[in-house]
Amino acid sequence: MANIKEETYPDMLRTITAFIMINTETKKDSKICDKLFKLPEVKEVYCMHGGIDVLVKIVLTRDILTSDAEVIGQFVHEKVRKLQGILSTQTLIPISAQTKG
Repeated sequence: MANIKEETYPDMLRTITAFIMINTETKKDSKICDKLFKLPEVKEVYCMHGGIDVLVKIVLTRDILTSDAEVIGQFVHEKVRKLQGILSTQTLIPISAQTKG
């Protein structure tokens, strides 16, 4: 059973949407936006003025045995916070959503 890949059970996977607010070093926001947008999990990137420099929408996939917090934390730690020029991050996990098409 340990050798079975998770793709064997696609019904056990679910998606997680989260938003990451990022503060960057001065004049590094544009390069960071470009690097983030290249990540497949990143769906939208906004360079902004104000208290937050970059806003990122991510969509991650997890299995039913892993917590949302664990998957999001791992992504932020391994793929976002390691980018040079990032000073701090804050992650928001929505509890519900309404969108217009």
